[in-house]
Amino acid sequence: MPVSVYSPAYFTNDGDEGKWGLYIYNSGMGTAYIKNLDVFVDKKPVPKHKDGSFHSATQELKLNPMCFLTGLYLPNNSIPVEQEGHLITAKKNFERTGLKYKQCAGDRLKLKIIKKRLDFKLKIESIYGDEFIYQFSNNTQTKI
Repeated sequence: MPVSVYSPAYFTNDGDEGKWGLYIYNSGMGTAYIKNLDVFVDKKPVPKHKDGSFHSATQELKLNPMCFLTGLYLPNNSIPVEQEGHLITAKKNFERTGLKYKQCAGDRLKLKIIKKRLDFKLKIESIYGDEFIYQFSNNTQTKI
């Protein structure tokens, strides 16, 4: 019997938890190993960037990347069971950026509004080699 992995992504602005942004969560029965990640804005692939595809996505969405933390998901990274990872999240600490919290307020709101322009396909694998593709725009995961 294969150990399934399921990694849906979602947007949250949970003030009690101090979260604002796009997250991914592995709610499956096994660790999800990342095989490939393709990120799109307006259905076009984002350019490669040393800080990752989600960093590029903030730039393509005309958001100030200094206002956000972006997840760097590389092949063979993993998402453990019942663990959450950030994809694009609002920074809480601005000491090293020179920005003030209120300077990023507009970008935080824009992210919530324009997230529909963002899409990604994440290819993941279970510990037994079963492969799945998760697509954010329709919140589906299919076994391949």
